[in-house]
Formats: sequence, structure tokens, C-alpha cells
Amino acid sequence: MPINADRIRKLAEHGLTEYQARVYLALLDLGTATASQIPPIARVPRVLACYRYHPGNTHRRQAEMLDAMLTSFGKFLGDEGGRIPPGVVRKNWRKNLHRLYRWARRSDPACLPALALSAARAILTLPAPDDYFRYAARIHRTLEPDREDRP
Repeated sequence: MPINADRIRKLAEHGLTEYQARVYLALLDLGTATASQIPPIARVPRVLACYRYHPGNTHRRQAEMLDAMLTSFGKFLGDEGGRIPPGVVRKNWRKNLHRLYRWARRSDPACLPALALSAARAILTLPAPDDYFRYAARIHRTLEPDREDRP
């Protein structure tokens, strides 16, 4: 799907910035990509293609993105888990455990023992979709009191 001004304008009408629209269209075109593959195609600065470096993203926004990512991967693993090689699932889970550790250190230290147990289990077993959902729900619960859309 080529990136053009009309598509960017339509996505902007739905609340995305120009850079967000460009990255979204690039990901639609690529299917899957690393953060370093997106900027040349999307024509955005490399710094903006990776959420943790974006100056406008707060810790809360990063937690929301982590929540969404864990939920999405859990759904995908539940639907298409047999198609993903076990080594890829295990590697992805370890990366996500590291992200969760960084989040939990600051936002939910009580979660750290459970993360340590999950990391130990990850050596021997593959994660189930419920593992992703459990941590996504925990992040979601910590964000819930801060929701801005509440009266």
C-alpha cells in the first residue's frame, strides 16, 4: 500500500499525526518489520519510529502501548500459535518479560516476583496466550484509575 497524501489525510481525520500515519501505512505495506526498517519506507526520522525515544510519549503512554502489544500478541498466539516456530515464541516472550520488568520496576513492584517466576519458566516451557493476557490485564488495572476519559 503506497504512502500518499490522500491516505495520510484520511488517517489524520481519524486522529493520527502525519508521522503516525506514515508509520502505519509502512507497516501495512511491510506486514512485519523492525524499528530500523520502517523509517526509510515511511520517510520519518528514525527516532520517531521507536516509541520509547519519542519525546511526547510519557511513561503512561508506553504502558498503554505495552498493554496493547501484549494483548495483540496473546490473541495472535491463540489463533496462529502453531504457525510460529517455538524459538521465535520463546525469544519474543523473553523480550516482553524484559519490557514488563522495566515497567514493573516503576509502576508495580509487587509484580516483580511473578515476572521472575515467568522468566524461570520461560527456559523450559513456551508461554501460553493466557500469560500475555495476564500481564496485559495487570498493566490495564494500573492504568485504570488514571483514565482521563472518566467523569
